[in-house]
Amino acid sequence: MDEKIIGKCIKCGGNIIEKEKYYVCENRKAIKDENGNWHTEGCDFIVFKDTFRRFGKNKLTVKEMKKFLKEKEVVVELVSKNGNNYKKYAIFDEKWNIKIDFDTNVENVKKEKPVKEENLTESAEDTLTFHI
Repeated sequence: MDEKIIGKCIKCGGNIIEKEKYYVCENRKAIKDENGNWHTEGCDFIVFKDTFRRFGKNKLTVKEMKKFLKEKEVVVELVSKNGNNYKKYAIFDEKWNIKIDFDTNVENVKKEKPVKEENLTESAEDTLTFHI
């Protein structure tokens, strides 16, 4: 698999590279010490593509990961133990890099309508009034 850069690291700003089984920051270096133990130097950002497999999500796609890197969250479709599909946010986590936000229901999050400049007027009190 050719390595390709898919975005910028949330933690250090380095390039995120897609590998066969994971997405990793170019500044992450795995070092094996003299005792045969592995440790990380530099940035610790890595997300395995199958990180949500236990929730019925086989793999995080490149498209999902790109959105996550830009917005620090992405909606993912999961499958319950009963076989029902449901959506949750995968959000940035300082320790684990990515995790599921089980406290927020995607269906309950409303996208606000973008406000167009021509729909704004100034009143005498120097406040803006929205006309939707």
